[in-house]
Amino acid sequence: VQGFTMDAGLGEFILTHPNIQMPKKRGIYSTNEGNSKYWPEPVLEWCREMKEAEKPYSARYIGSMVADA
Repeated sequence: VQGFTMDAGLGEFILTHPNIQMPKKRGIYSTNEGNSKYWPEPVLEWCREMKEAEKPYSARYIGSMVADA
């Protein structure tokens, strides 16, 4: 994944965060479960595993100005 930032002076997006990768392991996950009834079963199972693990992950709730598909 590549991250771009809008440069208003140039009027174009500039590559500012190349090769973004997720860490191998963390203690917090964040999802918008509002549309979870439309998720494929493997995604639902992954979320269940996060919640039911011996040492459950912490869920993170945020508000963002982004569009959901």
